[in-house]
Amino acid sequence: MNMGSIRGAIFVLALLATGIAGAQTHLMNELDFLKLPPECSARLRGSDATKGMWRQRIGDEQFLHLHHYCFGLFFLNRGMATFEKRKRNENLDHSVKEFQYVIDRWPASSPYRKQALEAQQRARLLTMR
Repeated sequence: MNMGSIRGAIFVLALLATGIAGAQTHLMNELDFLKLPPECSARLRGSDATKGMWRQRIGDEQFLHLHHYCFGLFFLNRGMATFEKRKRNENLDHSVKEFQYVIDRWPASSPYRKQALEAQQRARLLTMR
């Protein structure tokens, strides 16, 4: 096994150990977190106590998938702030996919699902042709 393969395997194991949500937060800066609702900050980087409070407040099933909703908002915000067509559309496409993930998993009665549907529609409308 060569060094590149070993490094790749270590990277994959690190991602699995920290979770995919942790892997994506490296893309975010403090301003990005400030643009997100407080439950997103709790889900993505909060203490165990803060996560527990939000889990109790919104329910286990919604909290479990909340990071996809949060990343959908992040990519939507990033897309709206990007004027170069290719990068804007890439961010908005990521946003649509993250929202679709939660739309497929959260019950129709969920207020977060309704917000995800609205945000997904917004991302689609903002995509440059």
